[in-house]
Amino acid sequence: MDWHARYTQQAGWTAQIRRYLYEKAGLARTARVLEPGCGTGAVLTDCPAGTLHGLDWDWQHLQVAQHAVPRARWCAPTQTPCHMPTPASMPA
Repeated sequence: MDWHARYTQQAGWTAQIRRYLYEKAGLARTARVLEPGCGTGAVLTDCPAGTLHGLDWDWQHLQVAQHAVPRARWCAPTQTPCHMPTPASMPA
């Protein structure tokens, strides 16, 4: 299954309300945003905040997220310090 395509489709359903909430919350002026359970980063693609951080348990989703939103930092809770995993550091 192409999870990024699915998450992107689902993010489309809430795009209008997210833009409204981003504006009301002043996220364009916010220095940092953390999205726990970020999946493949589909929701963060349109987030106007300065620095984005995504957190997810799924290494494969994080690899997709790295390409979907290259300006963000991604990590799994098992990584210290938080960094994008490389194939060599990924669990089997």
